[in-house]
Amino acid sequence: MVNMLMLVPNSISQDKSEGIISRHVNSVKKAEGMLSVTVSDGSLMSPGGPVSFSHAVDVSWESLPQMIAWAQGANDLNDDKDYLLENGAQLLFYEVKEA
Repeated sequence: MVNMLMLVPNSISQDKSEGIISRHVNSVKKAEGMLSVTVSDGSLMSPGGPVSFSHAVDVSWESLPQMIAWAQGANDLNDDKDYLLENGAQLLFYEVKEA
């Protein structure tokens, strides 16, 4: 299983963030191999104090090839992805196993 984590920075306006998140969630919900998608509700928190991110989106996939296939096929999201990366977002993916 593979998880994909998108952290949206505070520097992106609330309206812009919500639009990008909505488009990404709608896209992954249609993707083959997507197991779950969750979106943060409210402020992100840290025991170290305020964080520089306003939203988190976590998507679980059956496999890395399925996640990559979605990412390569989601051409309508390229502008959003570029905007996120240019403005400090973090897009991370990692394999997971049962502990």
